[in-house]
Amino acid sequence: ISKIEQETLQTVSQVIWISIIVLSVSGLSLYLSQPEIYNLSSTFLVKIFVMIFIIVGEIFLNIILAPQLINLSTINPESEADLHYLRRISIAVSLTTLVSWYTLLSYIVLPINIDINFTKLVSYYLGALLITVAVSQFIDYRLTRIK
Repeated sequence: ISKIEQETLQTVSQVIWISIIVLSVSGLSLYLSQPEIYNLSSTFLVKIFVMIFIIVGEIFLNIILAPQLINLSTINPESEADLHYLRRISIAVSLTTLVSWYTLLSYIVLPINIDINFTKLVSYYLGALLITVAVSQFIDYRLTRIK
């Protein structure tokens, strides 16, 4: 990873964390305004579930994976297998986080009083994540075979 890529990752990471903080504070203040309504809303509960997934994914990506990728590419560039393995994981986590952001956006657009089961919404979301991971690994596999 070059110095420019490292700086770009750091900037994107800061923007993401600011967005997470803004969404969390606004969601909390919205919830506190009418907790009895939001406790019964399956879409609101799924939004919380997706936000937690985004936060966990960002922690994993930015605190665990990114430093390892930077260390492997700068300190120990000859460990190509480890670098490839970490890159595959980071691609999968990045894409699932991206899908989570789009899912969160679509759930924000949904009206709060829509009558959809919590389990059904979560299963759609988890299905989308599984498809995302499978597609990301297939693309990585195809790109590595081309090289």
